[in-house]
Amino acid sequence: MMRIFKVRVQLEKKEELPKSIESTAYVSLLVLAVDENQAKQIAKEYFLEEGLGEENLKSLEAEEVEINKGGVLGVFIG
Repeated sequence: MMRIFKVRVQLEKKEELPKSIESTAYVSLLVLAVDENQAKQIAKEYFLEEGLGEENLKSLEAEEVEINKGGVLGVFIG
């Protein structure tokens, strides 16, 4: 059965940037997957398809979102 996972990813730019520019970003994705490992793999593939190298993915943490109660699943900015 498919479940919803929130996958938190730390992205880090590897090229040299001026110290005034933040080189780390935190992104959370909502992923539909069978288990936590598949959710992490889907998130990783997403960022690779968007042109980020694997070396830019610092960490991946996944947690299942409970769907038996109401709540905010995510925020879209843009």
